[in-house]
Amino acid sequence: NANDNVNDLLKENEGGREVALQHLEEEEEQLAKLLSLRNVILIQASMYIGAFLLCYSIPIINLIIDFYKKDSSSNDVRAILRLILQPLQGFFNALIFVTNKAYDFKQATDA
Repeated sequence: NANDNVNDLLKENEGGREVALQHLEEEEEQLAKLLSLRNVILIQASMYIGAFLLCYSIPIINLIIDFYKKDSSSNDVRAILRLILQPLQGFFNALIFVTNKAYDFKQATDA
């Protein structure tokens, strides 16, 4: 009878270990998903910041140069670059947004 109790306790502990191991594996999967999501968010945020810097670096440079410049002559190359890049901000934002949605769709269909 005592041996049966000991055997029952061992079986219960083995079942408990299996449950604990399964729980740990589930937690590791959830952590991996969260880390992956964090990386995706960081990349997307970096892309938005990069698009902003690309589009507004020329106007900011123009402001700085014009502030410190003595004469009132303008640089046509900087003006053309500003006219090209500044309106592209919305296009780059849309491109980043659509790329992220395509990535989300791909992840959802792969799972």
